[in-house]
Amino acid sequence: MSDETHDLIDEYVKKHKIEFPIARIDKEKGFEDFIKVEGFPHAAVFAPDGKMIWDGHPADADGPVEKAAKASKPTPLLPAPCAAAEKLLNEDKKGAACLELKKLDAGGTLQGEDAEVVKDLVAYLEGSAKSMWDDAQAALTSKDILAAADLCDRLQAYAGLEPGDQGKAKLAELRADPAMVKEIDGGKENKKAADLEEEVEFKDAIKIYKGVVSKYAGSEAAKRAQERLDVIKNDGLLNMDKNCRECHKAARPCSKHAKG
Repeated sequence: MSDETHDLIDEYVKKHKIEFPIARIDKEKGFEDFIKVEGFPHAAVFAPDGKMIWDGHPADADGPVEKAAKASKPTPLLPAPCAAAEKLLNEDKKGAACLELKKLDAGGTLQGEDAEVVKDLVAYLEGSAKSMWDDAQAALTSKDILAAADLCDRLQAYAGLEPGDQGKAKLAELRADPAMVKEIDGGKENKKAADLEEEVEFKDAIKIYKGVVSKYAGSEAAKRAQERLDVIKNDGLLNMDKNCRECHKAARPCSKHAKG
C-alpha cells in the first residue's frame, strides 16, 4: 500500500516490474486508520473470509505469512475424483497430473461440468508444455542458450508428456556439451549485469560484462556482453543519475546529466 500519487506508483511498478497488486491509500477515506497504518510502506495479510491476520512493515512479513500458510487448509480446486491429479499438480508434477486427468476423462467417470473442467485443464497443460518447448527451440535457433536451458529445465515438470520428455533430453544434452555450459554460465552472468543496469548500477554491470568477455571468449554470451559494453559507452549511460526521474523516463542521461 502507498499514499503516493498514481503517477509515482505507476513509475515504480514499471521500473521494478512488480506483478502483485498495490493499493493506493486515500487519506481522506480513512482506510489506513482501519488497519492502523503507522507508516509506509505498509502491508497486510487477509484471510479468505476477509479477516486481517497480520499487518506491518513488508520486511517483517515473512514469519507471520509463513505461519499463516502452515495453518491454512487448501480448498480443493478440482472435482473430488481428481484428488490424485490435484495432489500431483501441487507437487509441480504437471505431466503426471495431465496423464492422470486424461485417464479419468477416458474412463467416462466424470459427467457434465466436471468433465468439462478436466478437458479444459488437460488442454491447458498440453498447450503450455507445447508452447514452452516451441519457445525453447526458438531460443536455441536464436542462440539464446540460457533461455533455452531455463525453458528445458521448467519442462521437466511436464515429464510424461512429449514436450516435457523432449525438454528433459535437450537439457541433458546441453549440460553434457562444454561449449553449451559456457553459454549457460556466461548467460547467467549477463543476466546479473542486466539486472544491475535496471538499477542504474552501470559500473558494477560493466565489471561483470568485462568478465564475461574475458572468461567466455568466443561465445555468444561474450558477444552479447561486448554489445552491452558498447551501448553503455556510446550512449553515455554511466552519466545517468539513479535518482533523476527524467533519466529513468528516457532510459539514458537527461539533458541535465548528459555530458555536452
